[in-house]
Amino acid sequence: MTCWFYPERTRCLGCRRYFGFIVIKRLYCSYKCAGMEPPAFDPAQRPRCCRTRVGEAKRAYFYPEEVVTPELDVESDLHVYPCDCCGMYHIGHTTRSRV
Repeated sequence: MTCWFYPERTRCLGCRRYFGFIVIKRLYCSYKCAGMEPPAFDPAQRPRCCRTRVGEAKRAYFYPEEVVTPELDVESDLHVYPCDCCGMYHIGHTTRSRV
């Protein structure tokens, strides 16, 4: 059996309800169904992967294909990554080794 991901999937893998205003890990409709703790309301309390350098919450996307910005090209060091804190996708810089 293949596992579909949002946006092809329209129902939660845990409770089988239709997706509402949030989609976690492209499979679940809530943090409870995903078995995750919701991220802290204060962005300063979140890990660095889920906030910007100035301490604001990063913009969250439901799936990687939702991100359409001209800055994301092959030569750029920007990429889309899944966040372990909130279960969504963010735009970030690739880590480069300092020489």
